[in-house]
Amino acid sequence: MPGGDGTIVRVRSWARDASLDSVRDEFRIDAVTGRVISADRYADKTFGERVLAGVLDIHRGAILGWPGKLAFMLAAATMPLFTVTGYLLYLSRRRHRRLAQRPPIGHLVPGE
Repeated sequence: MPGGDGTIVRVRSWARDASLDSVRDEFRIDAVTGRVISADRYADKTFGERVLAGVLDIHRGAILGWPGKLAFMLAAATMPLFTVTGYLLYLSRRRHRRLAQRPPIGHLVPGE
């Protein structure tokens, strides 16, 4: 363990049955004396703190297990398509705007 006055060691622990990485307890221990300075237990957190702790798990898709991870991976893999479709829509708008600004080809005269 690192030594010296004021050195604090942070220890994180997960329960064996924890399905998410955010379900963890965190302890801060004085490296010299071995005294527990603070204990942050997941079970003691409020509902809002639990939601905030799980935001990363939500964005990784870990909330839904391996099917969620697969779905999030496929969604991330299709993101470059948004760039391609956006560029094609931009070019289409430019072409239509250019065609709308052309003067009419001829005039129709009534009775002809």
